[in-house]
Amino acid sequence: TMENGLSPMAPMAFAFYGEVLAADGNLVDACRLGRLALKLIGKESLSAQKSGVILVVYTTTLWASEPLQAVIEAHQLGQKAGQQRGDYTYIGYNWHMSVVTAFIVGQDLNRVKWNARAFVTEIRHKGHVDSMILLYWQAVALSEGLQALEEERNEEFSCEADVLTKNDQNIKSVFIDLLSKILKLIRKYLFNQLADDALDINISACIAEKKETLRPILLMGIFFEGLACFKLARQSTDKKRATLLQQGESVVARMRVYN
Repeated sequence: TMENGLSPMAPMAFAFYGEVLAADGNLVDACRLGRLALKLIGKESLSAQKSGVILVVYTTTLWASEPLQAVIEAHQLGQKAGQQRGDYTYIGYNWHMSVVTAFIVGQDLNRVKWNARAFVTEIRHKGHVDSMILLYWQAVALSEGLQALEEERNEEFSCEADVLTKNDQNIKSVFIDLLSKILKLIRKYLFNQLADDALDINISACIAEKKETLRPILLMGIFFEGLACFKLARQSTDKKRATLLQQGESVVARMRVYN
């Protein structure tokens, strides 16, 4: 681009460079590059990667500075742009992100279940489905109670345990592993079951260890890690209480960056 001027791939390059800056903690410049990439795809000659640019920009940078409702609408636009170009990869990813973000902002859980089922049915042979299946069962548990995870089975729709077993047996997906920990922590917190010794609440440490790019669902996990730490601290002995309070304060400090 610097030698020969803008090409159809230039907006995507700016979007990915913004992701690198965001991962390095430079959110201001990351968002500037993201907005530049979006401005460029507004030109017909540079719009070939529109669906992909929207996905990268709103998944990795602009979610930190834009209202999440606007992020949902952006991913829906990215999905339509992919449909117009026949770009099935980014159709799926943008659709996926719009459903996940809608769950985060508090969409009616019955709607979340419907959207997750529709996604899995439509994308079943194109990948991207395991995380959506986990989200579906999360919505089931939160709307119908934890017993629904044991009671409800559907031959055409994998249960949560099946997804996690498959993830362990195949090439392990770091994101699926993280997502399952986050969703389990949310359930345990909301249903007052934090005393479970097998519960892993160290979400931020896992994200840092795996070097995952931070996105809304992961930040939601960090938020619930903080809540769990403070709640468990009130029920713990002095030594463990101090450790949990320190961990909770660390989470609060990290959350302030995105305030």
